[in-house]
Amino acid sequence: MFDEINGDHWWLAKRSDLYQELFAFISALESRQAYRTGANLMYARLYGNYDINGLSAVNYARIEPVYNVVNRVTLNIVQSMIDTVVSKITKNRPKATFLTSGGDFSLQQKAQKLTKFVEGNFANTDFYQKAAFAFTDACIFGTGCIKLYIKEGQIHAERVFIDEIKIDDMESYYSKPRQMHQEKYIHKDVLIEMFPKYEKEIVNAGYVASQEESYSTSNVKDMIKVVESWHLKSGPKAKDGKHTICISNATLFEEEYYKDYFPFVFFRWNLRPVGFFGQGLAEQLQGLQLEINKTLRTIQVSMHLVSVPKLLVEASSKIVSSHLNNRIGGVIKYAGTPPQYQPLGGVPPELFSHVDRLYSRAYEIAGVSQLSAQSVKPGGLDSGKALRTFNDLETERFMSVAKRYEQAFMDAAEIMIDLAKDIYEKN
Repeated sequence: MFDEINGDHWWLAKRSDLYQELFAFISALESRQAYRTGANLMYARLYGNYDINGLSAVNYARIEPVYNVVNRVTLNIVQSMIDTVVSKITKNRPKATFLTSGGDFSLQQKAQKLTKFVEGNFANTDFYQKAAFAFTDACIFGTGCIKLYIKEGQIHAERVFIDEIKIDDMESYYSKPRQMHQEKYIHKDVLIEMFPKYEKEIVNAGYVASQEESYSTSNVKDMIKVVESWHLKSGPKAKDGKHTICISNATLFEEEYYKDYFPFVFFRWNLRPVGFFGQGLAEQLQGLQLEINKTLRTIQVSMHLVSVPKLLVEASSKIVSSHLNNRIGGVIKYAGTPPQYQPLGGVPPELFSHVDRLYSRAYEIAGVSQLSAQSVKPGGLDSGKALRTFNDLETERFMSVAKRYEQAFMDAAEIMIDLAKDIYEKN
């Protein structure tokens, strides 16, 4: 695999050559994984009901030239299902609680303080709000991501768009990749403040356009691609762990990376048998959405052609055309056969039944009751006990999803504690 890629084993390169090796590897990786960006673009269009050109910094706000109101989906089940599921799952606020087993009073006090410390970091970083955003990404694209890092002696959390994360497919076959990369476009002025020693290189760095950007990018010349990469150690005693930050013409930062994890927390709607990235609800519903679109289009054309009554006039009849109008109490003078309004037929009711059937099946796949989506309680459930029982029965459908959502908070707590140790050692 590595023999086919320029820049293989970039983590072993010298600092002067590191950025070249890394960007060559990322370029080859993007070429082989263009299908993932295409799939994410399709899911973004399904959810947003907006035919955007691409997901890059210069494409996400542009629409296809042939796009108009006619192309919009009139019954968007993907967005409806995802918004409902996100509201149900993210209304819970998981937290990490530290308990002792047979510990003395001093150890119990430490556990309580550690619990408060994690709660404080969740509040200080707005982690719950960002987790809801990342979980929405997981429902749309299959995987959501939050990055945890240290800045000015404080722990920070940042929602990361999953298309910025680059992982080799072969290496992540068992969901355990040894290297991970994050691409991000940052303004030159901001980057100069972060790395003042490399001001000249940053100023001279050009905008690295992605493969989907086929037109001029002169309006974003001050935005440059920054790649932050991590490579985990190959073993406990290995020294090949690496953490770098590079631009197209310089290595801005390099250090040995001794941790056994990446500084990311991932959310997934559904797990795949193999591979790192998950399956989203948009992918599960896309077949139903396309069938609904097709059926609604058939209904629309049918109603346009046959739902308006037609006026039948015999060719031999002598009728003044100007008398055929919509005046109240109007008079139509004729000789021969009188004109008659005749309905041409109606839309087959099977088409409407098919749409309703597809719509109900979408709720079954998502595991959401239509009453929940409409914020309506079932008829006959008036007591509090009955409503609680109903909610519990419905919640079982999301048990596996909820567990993965809670596990992400436990992973975040572990990373925050480890980052706090780093802050303490440096200060």
